Amino acid sequence: MIKIILLFLTLLTLHACADDTHNQQTNNTTPQGVPMVKTRAEIFGEKPIYKLRINSDGVAVKARINGTEVHFGGYNTRALETVNSLIASHDNTMSLMLISEKLDPKARAKLTLEVFAGGKHFILNSIYVDLSQKNITQGSTPPHEYGYDAKKGLIRDIKGKIEVGETTVEKFNSYRGEKADILNITQSFSLPTPFPRWKFLDSQDIIDFDYDYYKEEAQYEALKKSPKIQALYALDKKIRDALKAKVPEKVIDLFQERFEEDAHAYYDTPQSLKQEFLNNWIEFVNNPNKEFIERKGDELYFVIEENKKLAWLKSIAFYDKESKIYSHFRIKYRLNKQGEWVITK
Repeated sequence: MIKIILLFLTLLTLHACADDTHNQQTNNTTPQGVPMVKTRAEIFGEKPIYKLRINSDGVAVKARINGTEVHFGGYNTRALETVNSLIASHDNTMSLMLISEKLDPKARAKLTLEVFAGGKHFILNSIYVDLSQKNITQGSTPPHEYGYDAKKGLIRDIKGKIEVGETTVEKFNSYRGEKADILNITQSFSLPTPFPRWKFLDSQDIIDFDYDYYKEEAQYEALKKSPKIQALYALDKKIRDALKAKVPEKVIDLFQERFEEDAHAYYDTPQSLKQEFLNNWIEFVNNPNKEFIERKGDELYFVIEENKKLAWLKSIAFYDKESKIYSHFRIKYRLNKQGEWVITK
């Protein structure tokens, strides 16, 4: 079946840019004392912002970086998501999943990794799927290797290479327990970034088997009752109860790892992010127009990410009775070496 599907699949891989400087270690350190490493990403200035652009026509799509969900969009998606806190220096993957009750033979989707900084914007690599095409093409464009010169701007330089590796295609026939057509395209790539390695990438696997509860409802229910997942629910409940009681300051310290890593990812300080986060929650819980949304039973589902490193429950939500708009907060957890849940994203 997969061979038949591939006849109608076109994948176009685009590669681009880095500068001609060598990787250099500076005297700056992270709050944990880890030396900060300057890399070729400095072509874009000291503060590059990496984003995933998601487009689809005629099909629902899910986008992931390093096995972590970034965006889940309906038909005819147009989205741009920041991924600084998920992307790593060197080895990475990005995935584009097409989901439909029956795939439209004219459906198209595109996932593009882009970088913005210093007034510049470049495409790093992309996956493009057009089901109306009859041939499959992988790596159809040659790799482009760029450097940066202060006077000439962007120039070709073989020392500044962004490497795009293998692209794989998988086909599934179910989603959330229902029959569906699914294509999952995953592309590996390597590039330098100015970030330390994120802790979730090396954290303990939540499960030791490949698992998708959308396919196996009975397996999901059994896992939900396990001590490990029950401990996740207990920690998440502690946070929800604090927000419902309008005392977010009681749980703010549980987010410390998230503040420390996001400070690196978005060029801020943990203290500043902590205060901003707390202020936002205090504003929400004390706003008479904001109604805290209770989640009970099956409505409060859990998800284990494709990488088996992260888990999350249905997002915390507030409903604005005046504007009739929902605000959502999603918390992602990892397991540390002691088997304890830690808020990390």
